[in-house]
Amino acid sequence: MFSPSAIIDLLAILPGYRPLRILRVFLIFRLFKLLRYSQSTQMFLGVLSSKRFELTTLAFLMSFLIFIASTAIYMFENQNVGGQISDLYDAFYWAVVTISTVGYGDITPVTTGGRLVTTALIISGLGMLAFFTSIIVAAFNEKMSEFQDDRLKASIEKCTQSTILCGFGRVGQEIASQLHANKLNFVVIDIDEQHIALAQKKEYIALHDDASKNTTLEQAGINHGAKTVLCTTGDDVTNVYITLTSRYLNPDITIISRANREDNVKKFYQAGANYLVQPYTSAGLLAAEYIGQPVAFEAIHGILHDDKDVKIEAITISQNCFLDGVSLQKACFNQYKARLIGIVSDNPIHAKRRNRYKLHNQHFYFNPESSFVLHKGDILVLLGRQLSIEHLQDLIETSRLRRRTPWTIN
Repeated sequence: MFSPSAIIDLLAILPGYRPLRILRVFLIFRLFKLLRYSQSTQMFLGVLSSKRFELTTLAFLMSFLIFIASTAIYMFENQNVGGQISDLYDAFYWAVVTISTVGYGDITPVTTGGRLVTTALIISGLGMLAFFTSIIVAAFNEKMSEFQDDRLKASIEKCTQSTILCGFGRVGQEIASQLHANKLNFVVIDIDEQHIALAQKKEYIALHDDASKNTTLEQAGINHGAKTVLCTTGDDVTNVYITLTSRYLNPDITIISRANREDNVKKFYQAGANYLVQPYTSAGLLAAEYIGQPVAFEAIHGILHDDKDVKIEAITISQNCFLDGVSLQKACFNQYKARLIGIVSDNPIHAKRRNRYKLHNQHFYFNPESSFVLHKGDILVLLGRQLSIEHLQDLIETSRLRRRTPWTIN
């Protein structure tokens, strides 16, 4: 409401109130209104400047043509031969009006020679106009990529806590879809034109360049605004290069990389990756571990097909709940229509268990054995339908309250 532009507009219209002549001093503010168009004006002047040679050539050609037409029409249409041209100024005026295809009609040729000159000048004027238009269009086409780059740079600079997604293949497209659904900022980088065209069609911020280049990652905001780099290309060598470059440019950024081959895992960690995703290994483990378990496969199928009722949930074992001190065999999560994927725990009692993965100060135990005994603080990672998981959460909370609250019978 009280922006500088609004104040200038208000002061600029005050001189329209005629009873107070002193308000005319504010006419100067009408000039300030032009400042809001200064950027567009500079851009247009820059386009014209890039075509100085062509425009200068066109100006010389048009000047020469006007000179020839003015001389010719004066010779054929002067008042001595019954024409309407009294002097060279009238001839010049007629030539400018005709070559610009305006044609006021105040000076009309009456001789055959004058009409031939007029016809030739009209055709030449159309050609000049087409030539000028083609020059301007070509200049804007050449500058269009620069304008788009500037707009893209501005969009990236506005992003905070963003994710740099390197690779927009099948995996990258799915990740981008999830990030977009969660309204998270991200920048797509891919060297494939078709992938970038698809990303732009989905209105994602996308860079068409090699993600392993320093300049590309810097342009994507690796040193300002970005918090995570995802390397999702289908080539392990490319992902290693991207990881190396990202770690060099920003030692503190989180790097999650895709590893397609098991023998390259060590190289990724050496390159600086914080976490690895092995899609083929994960798919094989899931298929091998959950074969013949319909609850697990139903839940996985639901997630893959974006079923909103299926989710992965983390539930913490509370002290005194019915699962505290109970083995997985006795807990029998299948009866709750939920599948246990793994357990996150920092309890040293579980240190010798197999399928253990380091997670900061804790460990993740994937598909633990039935002899695994649950303790307070352990986090269950469950896969199932929302209703089943909520039912299990209610049972845990209810049992904790019952054991905690003394019951008396009168």
